[in-house]
Amino acid sequence: LRVYAYTADDDEVFNDLLRIADQTAVNSLVMDTKAEGGEIVYETAVQEAIDSGAVLPVYDVHERLAQAKEHGLYTIARVVTFQDYYRAHPRPEHANTNSDTGEPWTNWKGLGWMDATDPESWTYPIDLGLEACSFGFDEIQFDYVRFPTDGDLSTTVYDDPNVTTQEGRVNAIAGFLSEARRQINEAGCAVSADIFSIVLSVPNDQGLGQKVEELSWAVDALSPMLYPSH
Repeated sequence: LRVYAYTADDDEVFNDLLRIADQTAVNSLVMDTKAEGGEIVYETAVQEAIDSGAVLPVYDVHERLAQAKEHGLYTIARVVTFQDYYRAHPRPEHANTNSDTGEPWTNWKGLGWMDATDPESWTYPIDLGLEACSFGFDEIQFDYVRFPTDGDLSTTVYDDPNVTTQEGRVNAIAGFLSEARRQINEAGCAVSADIFSIVLSVPNDQGLGQKVEELSWAVDALSPMLYPSH
């Protein structure tokens, strides 16, 4: 079950989820740590999160982890990876750049994206994953581990010009995931990636940098996302 941050903050609703797990085949909880806008929804010690003003605590991660463990549940920390409102502007050298303005590129929602081709942009999400692992999570799941899909993509500039090719995009995402896996496996946790399910049924990466064949060796698990609206 995916546990939204505000669900984790609600004692009654969270306990309802635990009861569902106790009475069904549910065996895992996926808990938000870094959310869609880049906000960190727990008290973190990662300095870059603190410096960028991204720390907006919603729930006590240690308390919820302890409860999940009491119920014998496998715990997964969800980390939104490259979409990040808080980090793009203070760290423009590691973010996608808008070719028209020279400023950090943003999507239609006004959210910046970190440059997936820049290894310097990988350190922060990996550090957050390592911290979550130290808390006692069993697995770190990277979401938004792809290239952006909404916004004026024609104005997006990356460090590596090879993003215009499928191979360049996939290599960037696989490179990040393999480095994350190396560090986080050493810390004792598994690493997984959320991917768009469409890449399971088409021969190309859909501009995402996600191909099952190339990413499968870079992680311990892949989680294809199914949308009822689709």
